Formats: sequence, structure tokens, C-alpha cells
Amino acid sequence: MAEALIPMKKRGHQILVLILFMLAAINSAISILMADIEGSLTGFFLSSALIVVFGEILPQALVNRWPIIISYYSRYALYFYFAVTFVFSYPAGVVLNKIFGEDEGNLLSKSRMKKLFEKYEQQNVLQASERKILSAALELKNKTVGSAMTPLSNAFMLDIN
Repeated sequence: MAEALIPMKKRGHQILVLILFMLAAINSAISILMADIEGSLTGFFLSSALIVVFGEILPQALVNRWPIIISYYSRYALYFYFAVTFVFSYPAGVVLNKIFGEDEGNLLSKSRMKKLFEKYEQQNVLQASERKILSAALELKNKTVGSAMTPLSNAFMLDIN
């Protein structure tokens, strides 16, 4: 499932521009429609409430809960809208890539990962021994084999004879 999302991930800034463009278009359409149906003041408050609940809060909550699943099942709609808005979204995405570099996604530093492991330990998602192993694995680049080995003079040996 996640493998099917790799092409979308490679177009991070372009997808961002697409989503923001479509969100602005839908918000404008809802505002105009509500103003025509309900009148200007009532339409303003009704469209604002609808946009906040169904255009901001609900999508954020759903995508936060099931990001891979929602991205997987909405990818064809996203590709369709990307084709429709290609004239705007592609150049804007290229400009963003030039200014900010390629979209790296959510990257955590080693210290932030260690804090995350500690948080998971407090929430009983990880056991203390698992947290220690994961944290130690992050430091392997800084360790040498010699620092992990026991000196031969301290090793217990049995005579072979």
C-alpha cells in the first residue's frame, strides 16, 4: 500500500500546491453558494462553519488517524486533479523545489527520536529494554568495535588441555 504512494511523495511540493489550490477553490465556491442561498450575513456564518468543520477539522482528524490508507485510496482523485490543475500546480511546485529544496517529509533528529522512544516507554508502547536497544542503535555510527569488545586480559578462558 505504501509503495503505491512513492510517486506522490516525490511530488511533495506540487501536491501541496494542488491541495491548497483546490481547497481555496472549494472554499470560495461554498461561500458564494451559501451567500446566494441564505443571504450575505447568514451565508457568511454558515459557509464559515461548513468550511471549518468539513474542510479543516474533519479532514485533518481523519488523515492524522489513517494517513496511509486515505492517501492510498484518494491517490487517483489526486492524480486527476493534478492533471486538471497542471498549468498552475506543476510550475509552482518546481519553484518551491528550487527555493526550499526537495520535500524531505517528516525527518526526526537522533535526539528527537530518543525523546520519542522515552515518550513511548512512558505510554507503555515500548518496554525499557526495547527503548535502550533502539537508542543504542542510533549511536552505532559513533562507536568503534574496540569500544564494544572486552579486553583479552579481562576475558575468562579455559585451558584446552
